[in-house]
Amino acid sequence: MSLKLTDVSYTVDRKRLLSDINVSIQPGKINSFIGPNGAGKTTLLRVASGALSALGVTLNSIPLTEFALDDRARKVACLNQSSELEFPFKCFEVLRLGRIPHRTSRRYDERIVEEVINRLGLDGLADRIYTTMSGGEKQRVQIGRILCQVWDNIDSAFVFFDEPTAELDLAHQLVFFDVIKMLAAKGASVSLVLHDINLASRFSDDLVLLKSGRILAMGHPREVVTKENIRLTFSVEAEVQNLFCRPTIQAISVVAD
Repeated sequence: MSLKLTDVSYTVDRKRLLSDINVSIQPGKINSFIGPNGAGKTTLLRVASGALSALGVTLNSIPLTEFALDDRARKVACLNQSSELEFPFKCFEVLRLGRIPHRTSRRYDERIVEEVINRLGLDGLADRIYTTMSGGEKQRVQIGRILCQVWDNIDSAFVFFDEPTAELDLAHQLVFFDVIKMLAAKGASVSLVLHDINLASRFSDDLVLLKSGRILAMGHPREVVTKENIRLTFSVEAEVQNLFCRPTIQAISVVAD
């Protein structure tokens, strides 16, 4: 199984946001899209997940647009950078929303929700009203909703997260990365948009480095996170160290235009 983008471009109001994108998203791997603000990371994630429609996106060689919405939702799940919900649902009710595409019994769905609550450590939030939660708590619940959507289909799921750790404290960031490593180990494909290059390098199998809507580099973190690529993409001089085959960067100075 694979999800492929072949010569994909995306334009809004005559502004080209993506140009000639060729990416193959494979099962069992964690992929991260990195790059500066406005590089096209979120657009790429939304196009790949089907949230935005574009020619050239296929799932198992079938155009993603040909899948019925509920069928696609059982295979592909996406958490946007911002997920608004103004209704006073309790945590477990929000999690249950992830089960909408499935034709399974209420008892079965409740078991899935309970398993996700336990896996993410959401026990203390289960009966809390969503609208009274902090930003970080809401994000943890939304991550749980996405997991409920694919929990019984992990080995063939494609899961997308846009800046999933931005609202999370250190402890819950580590819980999140433990969870996505588990998903990948079970066969899921996990794709992330991350601004923290060190985090992306540490936890990803592959990186896609974007600049101005184009792919500048793609591959293993040690191939992508180089001093030259950081300078070309971010206009920053940086030291890059490879620790246990994973690069880490330390910015030194901003390159003058």
